[in-house]
Amino acid sequence: MKNLQKGFVAPVFLVVIAILIIGGGLYIYEDKKANNTGSTEVKQYNQIPETTKQDSVIAPSQNSQKTPISNWKTYVNSDLGYSISYPPTYHEAYGNDLFNFDEDKFEKGNSSGVKIQIQKISEKFNASKADVPTIKFSEKVTNGPGGSFDIYSVTNLNGTKIFNILVWGIENDKQNVLNILSTFKFAPITPKTTIDTKPTITVLSPNGGEKWDNVSAKTISWKTNIASNESVTIYAIQNLSGCFNLKPSYGCLPVIDPENVIASNIANSGKYQWIPNVTGNYYIRICKGSEKTICDTSDTVFTVVDSTLIKPSINVLSPNGGETWKIGTQQTIRWSLAGNIPSGYKIGIFLDGGFITQLNASSTNVYSFTVPSTIFHGDVGTTLIPGKYKINISLYDGDINLGNGNPNYNWGKVVTQDSSDNEINVTN
Repeated sequence: MKNLQKGFVAPVFLVVIAILIIGGGLYIYEDKKANNTGSTEVKQYNQIPETTKQDSVIAPSQNSQKTPISNWKTYVNSDLGYSISYPPTYHEAYGNDLFNFDEDKFEKGNSSGVKIQIQKISEKFNASKADVPTIKFSEKVTNGPGGSFDIYSVTNLNGTKIFNILVWGIENDKQNVLNILSTFKFAPITPKTTIDTKPTITVLSPNGGEKWDNVSAKTISWKTNIASNESVTIYAIQNLSGCFNLKPSYGCLPVIDPENVIASNIANSGKYQWIPNVTGNYYIRICKGSEKTICDTSDTVFTVVDSTLIKPSINVLSPNGGETWKIGTQQTIRWSLAGNIPSGYKIGIFLDGGFITQLNASSTNVYSFTVPSTIFHGDVGTTLIPGKYKINISLYDGDINLGNGNPNYNWGKVVTQDSSDNEINVTN
């Protein structure tokens, strides 16, 4: 019996040993398999598989109740079509506004080393008012410019990627960065207006159709974007050909109209006083400096006539109605004269027939005075009663007789006159 037991124990012992060996092998195999599976998952995590992206979605409204944004600033980029808010610690700490991303460059964020950059992927995208962005973690770049950084993609309602937001050092201020990203919104794109910086000159007067006499000073005016310290040259061109701005194919002779320099390399002030001393049909040309590369010309011709042939005319400029004059205050009357005004002609100024003054017509076109309490009608002075009045200005061919002058004297007669368009109000 003892020999039988010995023979039985030996095989059992061998079976146990075999089981242990097989079990140990399986354990080592499973352990290695588990380790290999763990390293694969780490690699996939670094690449951010699609299954893990959903956990990283940042909604624009996220943390809206928790984020202290009362003192935050908002940057709006109307060229690229977005807005984003940020705390004061992220503003101009390094010389540039953090969110000025018009240039392709990295921007510094706060002092802990956070950097943020926004890049537009879909250049043609312009969001509607109803379009809401979805911000989602996209991938981690470990060996990028400036070190490792995280990329967050911004998509529209259709799922189209519109922007990438690049963040360096997010681990240094993660909650603030996520709060910043949650404020990202689409904004309407405003088309850029192109500013034409090309130098230009535009003749304002005479621009065609005017009738000037040849003895009184006239104003030539222009506007330009040329610097004020530049000079201009003004030409008076006589239209002998009769073909102003027309080509020979229209039946005009290709005659070059004579060009006379009125003023050479004068200050670019926008105005110049000119006494024509010529007659005929002319147009004005104004050019930058002495060159003729930047010029403008009157739209059509104007006429200069012999002053002796122009009937005199007068025009009251101010007051022209609606003004209030208080008795005892200083006031000014202005007028203009045109035509042939011989020496010896007089200007008479009246307040509805009440005489104010007499002036030499050729001496001035402005008169300042104190509104009197007494005004003369003929040789009788009467109290100026507050009320509505018109200014009358008359041109006389001699001295004015108020009614008390020598009847044998050759008193002047009215040549022309004008009144203010509407009444002024005279008060105490």
